[in-house]
Amino acid sequence: MHLGLSWQLSSYTGWGQFGIQAVTRMVGSGKAFPVLLSDANAESELIVDPLQRALLLSVLDASAPFRRQLAPGARLDFDVLVALGDDLRLAAPYVGRGRREIGVVFLESARLSREGRERGEGYARLVAGSSWAADVLRGHGLDRVSTVLQGVDPRLYHPAPRLGLFHGRFVVFSGGKLEYRKGQDIVLAAFRRFHQRHPDALLIASWQNLWPQSAAGIVAGGHVTAPPGLDAQGQLDIGGWLAGNGLPAGSFLDIGLVPNALMAPALNEVDVAVFANRCEGGTNLVAMEAMAKGVPTILSANTGHLDLIRGDSCFALTRQRPVAGLPGIATDDWGESDVDEVVEMLERVYTDRAEAARRGRAGAALLAALSWPTQIDRLLAEAERA
Repeated sequence: MHLGLSWQLSSYTGWGQFGIQAVTRMVGSGKAFPVLLSDANAESELIVDPLQRALLLSVLDASAPFRRQLAPGARLDFDVLVALGDDLRLAAPYVGRGRREIGVVFLESARLSREGRERGEGYARLVAGSSWAADVLRGHGLDRVSTVLQGVDPRLYHPAPRLGLFHGRFVVFSGGKLEYRKGQDIVLAAFRRFHQRHPDALLIASWQNLWPQSAAGIVAGGHVTAPPGLDAQGQLDIGGWLAGNGLPAGSFLDIGLVPNALMAPALNEVDVAVFANRCEGGTNLVAMEAMAKGVPTILSANTGHLDLIRGDSCFALTRQRPVAGLPGIATDDWGESDVDEVVEMLERVYTDRAEAARRGRAGAALLAALSWPTQIDRLLAEAERA
């Protein structure tokens, strides 16, 4: 059977990686033949191994006749997975109508308008990327709702030996596009204080943002005085921003925008990962991948992160405060992590490497059960239920 995907493939975004893995699993399992209804820049966005790339490009080519059929209101004779965001609006451009449409939902807001609820009722099923998002939808009276978490690529994201590229350094990793929701300002404030105590600490930041204008809100937390400026290529000047906020030269490394497949070996060199996110509509792919590598991981205990906090799977930031609303951003259910607690957790990892290693192993065991093939099979099962 054919099954449409409304969003673009990419090695640089969460949605794009979701699409890559969905297509790969559908073809590999024979359970469905994917039809890609968006092809914008897809070829240049695919940084994967050559065999997987050949497979993805063949699916793009085979989908072209279907894309040519698309027009507003045009009917397709197969089901479509539709990417949805806040207020159940389209998260990717999509015209036409599937035979049945299954909404794949990642929320950043707990609010749903009357029009949003009506949109939700129009889908055969809504599949949320976290338990929190599913609870939000049910709380607004939508009942055809399921939860399917994202996954990790088990070929890449598993414990592996390190090369020792930073001998003698205590390496702290933080990833995710820089914006207020992701809480990099909290990580910066905590690391600045931690580095004063431990000059051997090194922050590796993968915070580049494909939509740099969305980084402006990072000042709202009160930990930084200005958002990053832009470099000569029009990208966020993360290094200059870190230096301007008190981190001395040699205490940080900005690794820029990294395709998913190339992040795996970098994580082998890391002692701890920190994600002080204020909200996650899914489970946070970058955090999942760090945990899958066995990296001891510090997670804010709110929203989508709660699906990853199981026993000793990580170091949970439990001192969460409400987040004040911002213009145009509803922050109901968001959580503000305490900088002091982040520093405490970093100290805990630094001083007790045995406990950190144990929690790293527990996190890797948890994530081993959340491989992309397993999670895509669950998504396909939910689509069949619709």
